Amino acid sequence: MIRRIRVEVNLIATTPTRETGVWRWAGGVIRLLRPLNLLILLVGVGTGALLAAEERTVASVLGVDVILAALSAMFVGGAANSMNDYFDLEIDRINRPDRPLPSAIVSPGAARIIWIAGSVIGVVLGFWLSLPHVALATGSVALLYLYNLYWKRTVLIGNVVVAFMTALALVYGAWAVGKSGPVLAGATFAFLTTLAREIIKDVEDEKGDAAAAARTVAVVWGARRATTLAAGVLAATILLTPVPYLLLDYGDSYLLAVILADAALLYAIWCLLRPDRTRYVSRASGSVKWAMVLGIIALAVATAV
Repeated sequence: MIRRIRVEVNLIATTPTRETGVWRWAGGVIRLLRPLNLLILLVGVGTGALLAAEERTVASVLGVDVILAALSAMFVGGAANSMNDYFDLEIDRINRPDRPLPSAIVSPGAARIIWIAGSVIGVVLGFWLSLPHVALATGSVALLYLYNLYWKRTVLIGNVVVAFMTALALVYGAWAVGKSGPVLAGATFAFLTTLAREIIKDVEDEKGDAAAAARTVAVVWGARRATTLAAGVLAATILLTPVPYLLLDYGDSYLLAVILADAALLYAIWCLLRPDRTRYVSRASGSVKWAMVLGIIALAVATAV
């Protein structure tokens, strides 16, 4: 159980051992931070800035404030990912024994220090931006800690929290250029796709979550209902993607680009509704993640062209 995890915050616990090797340890740390998730945060912050900028050009997202906002969000997000693996150590021994912590590539103590250091750096970077950035970064650290400690193991609450925090990446970037109103469409897309993916991940982790007495959607409602719910959220997302083109004056470039994101979402729905859906949840999860990247790129293309 999580409470049995012993945290040894000392030099041996936080640095690579001879057996582990420096490069293998460094690779484990990178995996702990989840680079693709950090890429999504980076693109989200940049897209939020691009949508909110008065001059919608690529140059508008290359300013110091936007770069600092992206780094701040990535430090907070990477730290939260590290803490997630720390709290999920016993669950990952069942679900993902090859992850850095259960495979002993990185120690629990190192993961905890990465969380503290990353969170502090993310908040401190906010001081170079504005008080709202500091407040949002600090609030994100607190919410993500509570998510890992309590909400991750509850029906839907944890899923909604993660989706909400992902959507806030666009707001964080928009604030770096002074306003947040124009990012609503992108934030909505990020929220819905992340919500669906979090539900899918609950299905992937059902065995370990059940062993840890976690009350996730998949454990409480069953894998079939959970995957159906995720597919419904993705279908709603697809139905909403034409709205920026029809009502918000997004051009043809957006419509063409978002088709790729919708195709990835449709493939995920197909995986989730198959009779043997449990064999395809990993594919669905990966497809949704790429749809998130493609959807944000579609927004960026629409504003930059």
